[in-house]
Amino acid sequence: MTKSGKSDSPCTGICRLRDEGDWCIGCGRLASELFNWTDRPEKERREIIRHARQRLLTPGRK
Repeated sequence: MTKSGKSDSPCTGICRLRDEGDWCIGCGRLASELFNWTDRPEKERREIIRHARQRLLTPGRK
């Protein structure tokens, strides 16, 4: 979370979509979630981060 109370980008600098092309292996965000991060409402960002973490933690998903 930034000083302004907004969620930081979950980007890890490992920007590569899985071979299946559905989500990033670095941060877990869907391809559609990567764009316009700073323009998204805070509530939506938190939901994206939550889902992204679940993707990364699901066995066999990397």
